[in-house]
Amino acid sequence: MLKAKVVSACAVAALGLSVTACTAGAGTASSASTAAQAPGIAPASSSSTSSTPASASPVATTTTEATASTAPAASTPPASSPAATANACTKFATTHTFLYLTAATEHPDGSLTVTGNRATMVCGGADDFHYNFAAATVTGQVTPSAAVQVLNASLQDIPITHAKFPSYLKTDMNVRVFIYSGPLTAITALSEQFHP
Repeated sequence: MLKAKVVSACAVAALGLSVTACTAGAGTASSASTAAQAPGIAPASSSSTSSTPASASPVATTTTEATASTAPAASTPPASSPAATANACTKFATTHTFLYLTAATEHPDGSLTVTGNRATMVCGGADDFHYNFAAATVTGQVTPSAAVQVLNASLQDIPITHAKFPSYLKTDMNVRVFIYSGPLTAITALSEQFHP
C-alpha cells in the first residue's frame, strides 16, 4: 500500500537537490535549484525552464512513501525522503561553521569585531534541524574586504556594508546565526541563516 505525500518543491530544492515539479494550475513543468543555504530554506533565486509567470501558484511535487505492508525500499532513498533530507542536512552541517552573533563593532580600517557564541547545526527534530549554542563567548575579527550578507524581509541573503552591520545586528529579529568562512581571527565572509 502506498501513501501519497505532497511536499513543497522549494523545501526540496533548498536541500540542494534538483527537482522537477508541476506548477499548480499551469500544467507546465519547471526546475528548481538553490545555492548553499540551510536545509528547509526557500532558495535565494531559481532558474526556470518554463515560461510560467512568477505570480503562478506555488510549486509542489508528489512523492510516495512506503508503509509497512509494501516491499522493501530501494537502497537509494527518494530525493524527498526523510533519509535524503537527513543526509543533505548532515552534509550541510559538517561542511559549514556557524556563529550566533550578539554584537558587532566597526573599526576605522573597515574591519569588524564580532562577539557571540559558536553554534552547531543539529539535524532532526520537529523543524528538521536546530542550532545548539556553546556557552563560551567568542570574539572574531572580520576582515575589511569580507562579504557580509543578512536576511531581508523576504528571507533572502543580501549584502550589507560593514558600517551598517552593527546597527542591523542590534535590531535583527532573525535567529542571528551566521555561516562564516576563515578562522575567527580573519573572517572572510558572513552569511545570515534562517530558522523558523
